[in-house]
Amino acid sequence: MKRALTIIIRCVWGFPQTLLGAVIFLLNVGREWRFERDTIISLWKLPGCVSLGLFIFLCPKHFDGEDSFSNCILHHELGHCVQSLILGPLYLIIIGLPSALWAAFPKLRGNKPYEYLYTEKWADKLGERLWIKK
Repeated sequence: MKRALTIIIRCVWGFPQTLLGAVIFLLNVGREWRFERDTIISLWKLPGCVSLGLFIFLCPKHFDGEDSFSNCILHHELGHCVQSLILGPLYLIIIGLPSALWAAFPKLRGNKPYEYLYTEKWADKLGERLWIKK
């Protein structure tokens, strides 16, 4: 019951990102996926990884084979899922847009590490806490 309630809250409170994630998931039908930690984790064709509400999309280089995804990236993306739960409909503006720009334009970063941006540093911390609790 608690899991179902959590999923419903994530769908309603994080509706914009979950809807976008559902559309992307449907466009990637036939790709490897699994349900873990109340999240649909799927491979997609694009480079990079993204977290949208109930969905995490990983590029093939983060798939370890034998139904196993790279833990480091998965922790990070789960952190973004928690951010989505905290921020609800503001997630795409506060986290999604800055994170996408940071990833898409490495020149913005200069010599700074990827984790320098507040969205990424926060996702790492949240994901690590979530993973350890399980």
